[in-house]
Amino acid sequence: MQNTSHSLGIIPLSVSKFLERLAYYGMRSILVLYMINELTFEQHLSSSVYGTFILAAGVIPVVGGLIGDLLLSTKLTAIIGGFIQAIGFFILAVPSPIGLYIGLFFIALGTGFYSPNILSTISTLYKNRVERLDAAMLILYLAINIGAFLGSYLLTVTTNYVGYKMGFVVCGIIMFGSQLTLLLSSSLLKDASKTPNLYIEEEKKKTTDAPNVLIIISTILFLPIFWTIYE
Repeated sequence: MQNTSHSLGIIPLSVSKFLERLAYYGMRSILVLYMINELTFEQHLSSSVYGTFILAAGVIPVVGGLIGDLLLSTKLTAIIGGFIQAIGFFILAVPSPIGLYIGLFFIALGTGFYSPNILSTISTLYKNRVERLDAAMLILYLAINIGAFLGSYLLTVTTNYVGYKMGFVVCGIIMFGSQLTLLLSSSLLKDASKTPNLYIEEEKKKTTDAPNVLIIISTILFLPIFWTIYE
């Protein structure tokens, strides 16, 4: 019988990413209003904090991707990052500037560990069925876009009824659900690499492709700049 775990593995990954984007963009939709209305920050200070957070969330994935590829497995790094992110949402519910800064640090760190390694996990799942990789990525990005859209709307509406602090708690609960989806779907993700990608194929360590290295380095340097301008 043909093994279908490669194709079914996209389901928990997409659900997890959908919930993560739902929580992340939901938090972002109320963050500045929370700083101004609850913490009485000035407009320029709240904008500065928000911009610094977005910059950190754009840069840390470079480090998180390297950790997943070189030190831990991509699946394990994504799960660790997701739980760090969830803790950050709960810390944001502490109504103080210290809680704000620590919470945002945890969220940026967790996002940097989670997001790039979810994509890498998909690549390891489909390494033997490359012809289905495009369809898998299409499903994933559909989940991402829907989650981002609904998060910005639903959390804004929710906050109007339960307040900012409970809004952040809701984000934390959603994020925990995202990671439980991965943990409870281990049978569908059993083909994901359990070791750092650096050691998957020994022969890759013995060769060096200079043009490819330059492309990777250029991409690493360009991505934070792109996302900072985009945001």
